[in-house]
Amino acid sequence: MDEPSSSVQVNQLEWRERFLKEIVQNENIKSSHFNVLTKDKYSDLILQVEEAEKAQIKTPLHQRRLKRFAILNIGSVKKLVARSEDNIKYYIPAEELYDVIDAAHRAVGHGGRDRLLAETSLKYANVTKQMINLYLSMCVTCQEKKTKKKRGLVSKPILHSEMNSRCQFSLFIKIIKEGKVGQKFA
Repeated sequence: MDEPSSSVQVNQLEWRERFLKEIVQNENIKSSHFNVLTKDKYSDLILQVEEAEKAQIKTPLHQRRLKRFAILNIGSVKKLVARSEDNIKYYIPAEELYDVIDAAHRAVGHGGRDRLLAETSLKYANVTKQMINLYLSMCVTCQEKKTKKKRGLVSKPILHSEMNSRCQFSLFIKIIKEGKVGQKFA
């Protein structure tokens, strides 16, 4: 019984690493502002915001940082949050994105992109549609839920190498479907 849980944990670690790699790779290609924050970038932003708060004469960089970010002290941990008057939205490092999206995805019962985006945007400022789409493409349960291509009831005639030299048979099968009787070629 110990093996299935350990294989699930290994699988989760692989998905998390793949997710992080894809997110960072996409960020390098298309530089979007502060959506993907590595741990180093996250701690640098916290230092920049603290420096901007302490500065007597504020530079344009300080003003931009103070307009966009605030720091929330929770115990001895400093969190980067979006500056707003309504509710608190956290910025999270890229290493924690997978866990946050995974928890929200399970909370909405493997819901789709829009439900997941609505759930995460309540608490987090830097979770994007692109990140959610990437996560959903990795979710095994959601991939199984997608509709599969349905096959038609009529199949192709049976072909044989000596088809024209002799006679060919077509099979008739009676199909009873929901109380209706019909004939189909097989």
